[in-house]
Amino acid sequence: MRIVIDTNVLISGVFFGGFPRKILSAVVGQKITACATAEIINEYEDIVQEMINRKQGHINRTILSPLIKAMEIIEPVTHVEICRDPDDNKFLECAKDSHALYIISGDKDLLIIEKFENVQIVTEKDFLRKIFFGIIFLFLPPFFYTICQIGNEKMPFKIKVFSHSIRSSES
Repeated sequence: MRIVIDTNVLISGVFFGGFPRKILSAVVGQKITACATAEIINEYEDIVQEMINRKQGHINRTILSPLIKAMEIIEPVTHVEICRDPDDNKFLECAKDSHALYIISGDKDLLIIEKFENVQIVTEKDFLRKIFFGIIFLFLPPFFYTICQIGNEKMPFKIKVFSHSIRSSES
């Protein structure tokens, strides 16, 4: 599955954790494919550098390397002018040209669009809870799973597998 990650999700994942970090961990772990253009990568790097400067350099400057290495970098060909914030159009263009299914964003200017051609625009929380978990469960028999914990940095998801026995009560 291909996704495009908006800069606000990347920044939240790198600096604060939560659902955004789980998505970044899934990309680095090659569980999903994130696509970006050179323009998007430049924006990621610029904003991360700005955040590092705010924290007086206490963060490793190569923090994005594993993520960028795991991403599929595409050359954009589409040009759109749909978003009320013109700077966000690059995410729509990247999603269309990379054949991504989702743009993951916390930006209201993108979220208000909801769907662009075949691309759904969702929050990181909605992506993880409704979409990504649902895909994992497609590969398991319906009577064999339960989620124990939404994991940690090394393993974004832990799934405890067991068999349920079904008993019928007879009167």
